[in-house]
Amino acid sequence: MLCFNLLFSLAFAGIPRISIVTSDLSQVGEVYVAPGLVSLIEFPQNIVEVRVGDPRSVKVLISQVSPKELTVYLSSSASSPSNIIVRSERRVFVLDIVPSRKDHQDYIKIRGAFGSPSLNGPEKFLESVKIAPSKTTQGQKVKVIKREVVRVSL
Repeated sequence: MLCFNLLFSLAFAGIPRISIVTSDLSQVGEVYVAPGLVSLIEFPQNIVEVRVGDPRSVKVLISQVSPKELTVYLSSSASSPSNIIVRSERRVFVLDIVPSRKDHQDYIKIRGAFGSPSLNGPEKFLESVKIAPSKTTQGQKVKVIKREVVRVSL
């Protein structure tokens, strides 16, 4: 029984090397990559664009076979985290690429996503002014001006 418990705890220790996840779009996901190794991330839709925080340490390549797959390379000299922003056909995913000698994720499949980026910050009031074309009223030209106050979060 002790042997079974030890094997069970070792099996679930650390980050799984192969995983399927559902992404929360209001949170930054983390991908653990060992320098010198490669990781593959599969997205639910085709990838349109990828931007890399530190292009000297992180290289990305959209697969020519499947436009849903992104290959991530981390240089062996990488020591600090970087990020990537992936724009797919319908969503934007933000991921931190974390260098780790202990943990490494070979394959991550993002099966779906929920949520959206949250708007945080102080609310501000903006004034919108609309000026209509001139109207003639009893021989005088008059411009109609509509004012409206809109509350937005910045």
